[in-house]
Amino acid sequence: MMLQSHLRLLSPTITHFGRLVNSNLIDLSKSSLLANPSLAQEIVSSLYKFGLLVFRNQTRLKPSDEIHLAKLFSHHPSIDNDDENQSYTGGAGTQHRLPQYPQIALVGSYSVKDFYGLTAESKGVYNGWPLGQRAWHCDGLAE
Repeated sequence: MMLQSHLRLLSPTITHFGRLVNSNLIDLSKSSLLANPSLAQEIVSSLYKFGLLVFRNQTRLKPSDEIHLAKLFSHHPSIDNDDENQSYTGGAGTQHRLPQYPQIALVGSYSVKDFYGLTAESKGVYNGWPLGQRAWHCDGLAE
């Protein structure tokens, strides 16, 4: 599959950054990416080329799928299994982690009950965020 043929501009006026992926034809699950390593490589190279890829409707992803996808972008392959010390908010707020998947921390304002074994509440990384506040953050990309 050629990922490039499934990429669209995020906006007609923003041509230099980011792409929207036709997610109805792309499956980001671990089994799909393992079965199609060329797709995985295309995702990595496209992210570095465009800086942002938006995959909508990936609602069937499980924590193990998210971990596999994230490891495609590992900066330190030698510490891939150092799950307990990973922190993407720099400790700015409470980071509840999924009990069976300590690599995955919930960030933002939320209240969850038995979400993959986690029941927790957080007012958010930044005080004053309303419950359910959504945000996007990226520290940057590097090879």
